[in-house]
Amino acid sequence: MNLTYVLGNGMDLQLGLPTRFSDFYEWAQKNGKENMFLPHTYNEKCIEDWADYESILIDIFNDYLLVFSNRSDEIKINKYKKFYIEQLKNNQEPLKKGKEEFFNFLIDEVDNVSNMLQEYLQLIDSRIKNIKDVEVIFYKLKEQFLYIDRLFQNDTNSREKINNYVGKVGASNRHINIITLNYTCTSELLYNTFKNQENVKINRKNNIFNNGNSLIYLHGRLPSLQWNEGITIGIHSIKEIDENFRDLEDAKYLVKSEKMAEIIGSRVYSNAKRILSNNANIIICYGISFGNSDRSLLAAVINKARKNGAIIIFYEYINSDKSLARTRMHLKSKIVKRITSSFSDLTQEDMQNIKNNLIAVPINDNINLIPKELRLFDYAPENIQNKEPII
Repeated sequence: MNLTYVLGNGMDLQLGLPTRFSDFYEWAQKNGKENMFLPHTYNEKCIEDWADYESILIDIFNDYLLVFSNRSDEIKINKYKKFYIEQLKNNQEPLKKGKEEFFNFLIDEVDNVSNMLQEYLQLIDSRIKNIKDVEVIFYKLKEQFLYIDRLFQNDTNSREKINNYVGKVGASNRHINIITLNYTCTSELLYNTFKNQENVKINRKNNIFNNGNSLIYLHGRLPSLQWNEGITIGIHSIKEIDENFRDLEDAKYLVKSEKMAEIIGSRVYSNAKRILSNNANIIICYGISFGNSDRSLLAAVINKARKNGAIIIFYEYINSDKSLARTRMHLKSKIVKRITSSFSDLTQEDMQNIKNNLIAVPINDNINLIPKELRLFDYAPENIQNKEPII
């Protein structure tokens, strides 16, 4: 069996890193970084998360294609029409060329956003690596993550269910894996603290798990000696691109999974799906929004729960004045609604199984797997106002 951690940007935010899209946007604006797909062109400052940005990115991308094709009456975000026209006036050369050349020009602009984001995150990474005894911080963080049910001690049924899953499998067949959607070095720093065997605390008992030797960067990572391909942003499926352009050769380079497959083959996504689909019995999702571009990953997670094959534990930041019980209930309803809206083939039985196998754990500045004393910087979500930027 696998104990699989799926880590999202919420982890970096809880560690105090300014990794929201809005943080990157402010840095880009401050440093005069311009691009056809950055919202300072469109006054979309309400975009906070990367999932929000990637959703609007494909709408803007297709709108540019429509304007180029003299189909401006079909654009999706009509309030941007004058901005599209202004941007294209400033980029006359691609307009004079054919359909494929203009499409490739837009792909280049998206790649440029990736390059700018990479530059921004490298500045953050350099600050992290200069923290004294940073490895000690992540060792302590690992201990927090290995105490599986610490934040839902009162949920006896869920704790017993997890305990039963683990009890059916001998220690030699239990493994820990990490799948990360983040680009920064934090996932690697956490992963490097894991020994060959670890004690995982469940229902107040220690259970031996083996290191699965799997740290999977699903969206690429910042350049290093081991990796020079950089990061990728993009969409879920080529079908999201306007149908008159999706047959072009470069269309696949807007799709995250296709980009990664071109770089290192399809094994990254296939390995992640294999870990989640075949062997995962406890899946811990921390700080994951599961945007449209990550639907295939969400499907792999949910398919185990709908077949009663895994328990899914969602940790999500909630700033609420409600009681913990009500907050937990509302968070679970929110997650189930998100799942329902993403997949149309779920039966009533599927939905009931998902509800039965889903544990929603609201976190905040006081109740969290990442306590305040382990934050790398004092820049966490609830504390972001009036703080000096770390870069």
